[in-house]
Amino acid sequence: MGVVVSVVLALLAAISNAVASVLQRLANVQEAGTGSGGVRSLLHLLRNPIWLGGFAAVLASFGLQAGALDHGEVSLVQPLLLLELPITLVLASRVLGRSLPRGDWPAIAAMTAGVALLLFCLSPRGGKPVEVDGEAWSAGAVAVCVVLFLLLIAAARAAATGRAALLGVASGVSFAATAVLMAAALAHGLDHLFQQWQTYCMALAGLTAMVLLQEALRAGPLLVVQPGVTLSDPAVAILLGVALFGEQARGGPWLIGEVAGAAGVAWGTWRLSRSPLLEAEPDATRGAAAPAPTGG
Repeated sequence: MGVVVSVVLALLAAISNAVASVLQRLANVQEAGTGSGGVRSLLHLLRNPIWLGGFAAVLASFGLQAGALDHGEVSLVQPLLLLELPITLVLASRVLGRSLPRGDWPAIAAMTAGVALLLFCLSPRGGKPVEVDGEAWSAGAVAVCVVLFLLLIAAARAAATGRAALLGVASGVSFAATAVLMAAALAHGLDHLFQQWQTYCMALAGLTAMVLLQEALRAGPLLVVQPGVTLSDPAVAILLGVALFGEQARGGPWLIGEVAGAAGVAWGTWRLSRSPLLEAEPDATRGAAAPAPTGG
């Protein structure tokens, strides 16, 4: 029963993220049409019911993800959040009043089927966040920090496109660390949430992920950034879930299906990141907008 609850909550979190992405982008485009900026623009957004609706959807998504992680494994929840990207595009097509490009539908199907196949073959189970000792946490923290350090060094030396891609991967790694820390904090119960060091590290990791994502988007276009963010998040989350929490996944012949599912997700992400709906700037007077970049 816990698995079913976790799956439902994770899917609802993906939907909420998609709704937030579309609504906040719509509000920002409408605000751009007023010609105001700076503090005045922010104050207008705070009075904009569309922007407030997007912010409420962000909060709802955070709560739903927390609930999903409280009932299921990180290795189950994070891959399901990948579906935010195709859901965002479908919602954006409705807001824009445009048909989803024909080439996007096979990518949506491949991504959805890939997630389903990957999770079916992995069949993640077990895992005990409350039993992770200090040495394991230290090793995990060092591993994540070393990976981020190497990605940032490589990004600093890369050209604009490479920099954007590497920062996107770094953002995805940070989102994965955020989810793992969230799962650990929740494992002790809500009554003890603010007594756990993982709660505060989770906030720091989440802030780091958002900063890296914004830096990535400043360095290059969404079609370069999105694949790294989308694919590195679940991959790192699964690795950390297995290494730290002892989550179990099927191996042997099941690896064939896992690789096939991951390939479907990778191709679907690559294809959807190039969708005209993500790149097009709508007419603000029509009250429509392309979705904002997604992550975590």
